[in-house]
Amino acid sequence: MNVFAGIIFCKHCGASLVSCKGKSRKNGPEYRYLICSTRRRQGETGCVNNAWIPYNNFRDTVINEVSKKLKRVINVEKETTEIKERILKKKSSIDMDKDLKKLEKAIQGNRKLLFELRKQNMLGEIDEEQYQFEKQQYEQEIASLQSQLTQSSQNKEEQINLDKVHDEIRSALVTLVNLEFDRLDEMRIILSKLIDKLVVSVDGEVEIYTPLGQLES
Repeated sequence: MNVFAGIIFCKHCGASLVSCKGKSRKNGPEYRYLICSTRRRQGETGCVNNAWIPYNNFRDTVINEVSKKLKRVINVEKETTEIKERILKKKSSIDMDKDLKKLEKAIQGNRKLLFELRKQNMLGEIDEEQYQFEKQQYEQEIASLQSQLTQSSQNKEEQINLDKVHDEIRSALVTLVNLEFDRLDEMRIILSKLIDKLVVSVDGEVEIYTPLGQLES
């Protein structure tokens, strides 16, 4: 039974790590370990990763590290994370909505001015050279404002998505504390909200990727 099934992979060949049974001696106690599935099937010719990782110790260590580090990262009440600071640029949702409305209003205003300019040109109230110059200025301003509007909309969407991820992680961490390991299906669902993937190298080093990015060792 492997709670990391589907999210743990070999760094060298990309195959999944699988859980296997073993014994230290013929009549000794049974233990479980993780091994690259390609290495298990094909040996050294299939993959260089010959790491045998004790399952229970690995499971407890990874879950403890992920929980501890994610709690620190999402503890926005005590510290603002670098990720959130970059995306929000210290702006609240209300401020971002105001910016979006200002940009939309500015675009509409410039389009009205451009419409009036074209009308003046058709009526012969402005010469062609002046018309082309002012037309270019308005079009450039509209393009610039539209670019800012697109970026601001993306920032707002990223804020909403990041807040949602934070809420899901908080909820998952609370649930994880009280969840028994023998409730495998539930454990996998919870871990899938905390861990995108684990990547294991031949020396046993583990890279942990979460919805908030890779966790530092």
